[in-house]
Amino acid sequence: MSEVTLIPEDPTPDEVQFLEDRIYEFNSSATDIMDGELLALFVREGDRIVAGICGNTWGGTCEVRQFWVEESRRHHGLGTKLFRAAEQEARRRGCAQIVLMTFSFQAPAFYERHGFEVVASIDDHPRGHRNFLMRKRLRQDVLIRPARPDEHTMLESLQRRASLNNPGDRDALLANPDAIELPLEQIVAGCVFVAERDGVVAGFSAVVPRPDGGAELDALFVEPHLWRRGIGRQLVDHIAEVARVREASFLHVIGNPHAEGFYVSCGFRATGTVDTRFGAGLAMRRPL
Repeated sequence: MSEVTLIPEDPTPDEVQFLEDRIYEFNSSATDIMDGELLALFVREGDRIVAGICGNTWGGTCEVRQFWVEESRRHHGLGTKLFRAAEQEARRRGCAQIVLMTFSFQAPAFYERHGFEVVASIDDHPRGHRNFLMRKRLRQDVLIRPARPDEHTMLESLQRRASLNNPGDRDALLANPDAIELPLEQIVAGCVFVAERDGVVAGFSAVVPRPDGGAELDALFVEPHLWRRGIGRQLVDHIAEVARVREASFLHVIGNPHAEGFYVSCGFRATGTVDTRFGAGLAMRRPL
């Protein structure tokens, strides 16, 4: 390899973005978490920005990188309003925490008033000051309740989004577009349950009785941007309890082979394979 000459230079925004993109590509490949999105909110007066907040969400965390309010607009609640809007958007995207770094001469007290705590600090960054890493945990309670008949169309749309975003389901759905069907009678009979986070529907599941004394997990779908948040597991556990109360001795599911690891982690064990219209399915059972 020829000798490389390194000369410090002022990068262009495009060059900085090039590095950001390459790092995100590596991080998402290494973790298999590919839900990264920018998050930005601005307050404008005409064509002039007087306040703004900018960062990103990725893997259940919102990172705030820039937060600024014009000096003449400070101490009037604008910063609080802006930050709350960013927090609301982070919650909508399924984030469980917000992290940021702030210097001791900036706004650590502001963040503490808004629920942040210092988790680490660096002395003399810059010289004579400190740099704080701060975090706020976002409470994301999941409420599971019976589905309502008026939610029928919305739940079918959720099922379609989840299926199309799952590589293991996408091709089968495209080949069988009529596969998206949630029987309305299941909702009316109290067999369908919805998971809500902060009042927003995050997923749903369905359980129906079997003639052999068991119960069938007939549907399980979660909004794609909320995957890997434990919502699917909570729905499975809720369905299992409903089936047990209804005197089922086991919970059965026919799952896609790519989801075997998830179902095993939820207490299921494979009992064989089943031919379905979409190909081979994995028959699994969880004792109750």
